[in-house]
Amino acid sequence: MGAFFIWENGEQKCNQPGIDRIKFIVDEAKKRGIYVQLTLTNNWSPDFPSDSKFPPGYLSNSFGGIDTYVQQTHPGGDHDLFFTDETVKGKYKTWLQCIIPQLSSCEGLFAWELANDPRCKGAKGRTTSGNCNPQTITRWTADLSKYVKQLDPNHMAASGDHGFYCVDCPKLFPRTAPATVSGGSQSMVGKRAKRRNGYLTAAMVRAQIKAREKEEYRAKRNAPGAKRSIRGSWAAPASTFKRLTTRQDSSSVGPAYDGSYSGDTEDIANIPTIDCSTFQFFPDQNTYNHDGSVSPGPPEGGAGGSNFKNTLQTGIDWITNHADTCNTFNKPCAFTAFGLVDGDSSGNFVPFDSTSAQDVTVDPSYKRVKRAQDVANNSEQDTAYNDWGNSAVSHGINSITGYQRGQSNLSGRDSSHHNSGSDSSGHSPDDGYRISRQGTQTIFKNIGRKQKSKSGGSDSS
Repeated sequence: MGAFFIWENGEQKCNQPGIDRIKFIVDEAKKRGIYVQLTLTNNWSPDFPSDSKFPPGYLSNSFGGIDTYVQQTHPGGDHDLFFTDETVKGKYKTWLQCIIPQLSSCEGLFAWELANDPRCKGAKGRTTSGNCNPQTITRWTADLSKYVKQLDPNHMAASGDHGFYCVDCPKLFPRTAPATVSGGSQSMVGKRAKRRNGYLTAAMVRAQIKAREKEEYRAKRNAPGAKRSIRGSWAAPASTFKRLTTRQDSSSVGPAYDGSYSGDTEDIANIPTIDCSTFQFFPDQNTYNHDGSVSPGPPEGGAGGSNFKNTLQTGIDWITNHADTCNTFNKPCAFTAFGLVDGDSSGNFVPFDSTSAQDVTVDPSYKRVKRAQDVANNSEQDTAYNDWGNSAVSHGINSITGYQRGQSNLSGRDSSHHNSGSDSSGHSPDDGYRISRQGTQTIFKNIGRKQKSKSGGSDSS
């Protein structure tokens, strides 16, 4: 945000050359048949150490963000003051007054997104008051979306939330229609021919978890070399299948569903001034199962390796749940970002809440850092992107965005390699998610064609 908005002694002013650059990007996108959903701020903005491996501006999380407003207004203040402090919210509204009126007439503008992944907790090194909860984020979203709609009533407003649930929690914006499952039976949940038309419940989430565990048990029981007793029953080595042999609390639904990540996507979806429901999926840095920690991070063992099949199905369940949520509240559904780290980029993997590659060891055979946690291989990554993308299309998700396409030979307007966020060789940034392989890019092109065909558009690619 620094190029578009300038802070001087705690005071703000619009940087017109920066706003003009945004206009240029939106106009260029329109020329290519692309409509832009503009994200107005970012939850993730960690302190950027001078000795970091990556230069400022190279990572997706190094562009100011929520903590900039807090620190400029209340130096040393908690991250979540952004959502509760009226002075801080006033500073954010000043930014909205700067950008929205100037871009609302751009033909390439599709929607406004209030923030990327707003949460009570920020990046490493940022403090939180402990008084923030899912309802705090919902109240802020309601307030700011109303303000955005006042400034521009002609474009949609989206929250930008990650899509985390708070199942069976009280709602600020309760659904007025009876919360029932299509067909009147919970047995219909998970059957694609039927759609849930009501709130997601803990019982439904636990049913999905149980189905994944059964499938994982079946796959590992039938795996080559699996130990069997004389009677033929499968013996699971505890060191290999710890998650299956160490039972968790059967009532647990995990942090992605119990409000631990400070989100309630259903409550947000029912805010009158929110026009579009959003969700993301990043299994290398968030736990979507019931047996993981609340802290950002993958499940034990990582999202790849022996966990890959579970990761794959967890993603499909996540997409299904959100498609049904959008159906319940009669809102368009945007899958705004998803990614899976693979071996090609694992050495550069930097979680959104950090500025350095995490959980790495030096492997002489690789001659570079290597993730200690298992990541997906190329084939698994392609399988995941193909299956998740096709699942999103088949479930009627209206917008699908993979994170993030890689590009080489980039240059700035002066032909240098430093004005476009690229490295010295002109490669686009890579925080572990850069998609550079042609085959993987083709998968996304094919998904885009299916999406366009399903929406009645013509394919000119």
